[in-house]
Amino acid sequence: MAKADIKVNYSMIENRIVDPLTFQDWNVLVTSFKEHTAFHSSGWLKVLKETYRYNVFAVLLYQENICIAVLPVAIVGSLVTGKRGVSLPFSDFVFPLSNGNSELIDVACRKVLHIGRETGWKYFELRGARLLQGFEPNDVYYHH
Repeated sequence: MAKADIKVNYSMIENRIVDPLTFQDWNVLVTSFKEHTAFHSSGWLKVLKETYRYNVFAVLLYQENICIAVLPVAIVGSLVTGKRGVSLPFSDFVFPLSNGNSELIDVACRKVLHIGRETGWKYFELRGARLLQGFEPNDVYYHH
């Protein structure tokens, strides 16, 4: 379960890579964060997997066995743009879930970037996150 009021101890954060389509109580977990949208749901992730054949995973950050951040990602391959990670395709914005803690988003993004480097992504698209410390955006779009 997620908890909004936990005091974060960055030296105690554990990251877990999960398949949100098989993760028990995924929808309960994501709806416990104030930033959640329908695009975070297992239903949307299942559409991405079954319709577009995108593999999906999520980085979950835990402290003392409490989930404190969630970053879902789809792996997209294209002849034009190459292999990349996207959070999440076909959505205007999908905020990483952290109950407003931008430092946790930074930690989760660094894990995703590490995975991307190891698996040969050209880049990672993060939709909806505020500018993060130490990251320079390639493009910035505004939603309506």
